[in-house]
Amino acid sequence: MTAYKGKSAVIARPVGELYSRFSDMSALEEAIRNRPETKEHVAEMKFDSDSLTIKTSQMGEIRFEIVERIEPSKIVFRAVNSPLPLGMTINLKAVGDAATEVSTSIDVELPMMVRALVGPKLQHVADQFGNMMAQMGK
Repeated sequence: MTAYKGKSAVIARPVGELYSRFSDMSALEEAIRNRPETKEHVAEMKFDSDSLTIKTSQMGEIRFEIVERIEPSKIVFRAVNSPLPLGMTINLKAVGDAATEVSTSIDVELPMMVRALVGPKLQHVADQFGNMMAQMGK
């Protein structure tokens, strides 16, 4: 698997508060639905506490489920019905009592010849994923 790491950000919130917020997909619904890039690229979304299902014209329907929670430092998502093995990870690290460093990564298994074509786009998506988490944490 290849990991595309998003830029980390420090959010002025305690690590436990951010872990609670990011580990419940239904609590993130409004923030995710209202992002401009979501409205532009996603046709449908369904949320519950452990999963997010998105439907796009390019990829069809993909369900992301939370498959690992390590309180308060890590949340791991895996795509259930993706054409490629795909995962996303949110890492949280306390920076003092009132701030948290958030870093994200997208893990995907790509054939070598496709990696050069899609890699830069996936890095861009990883950066956007990190920015989205930073915005939702404020």
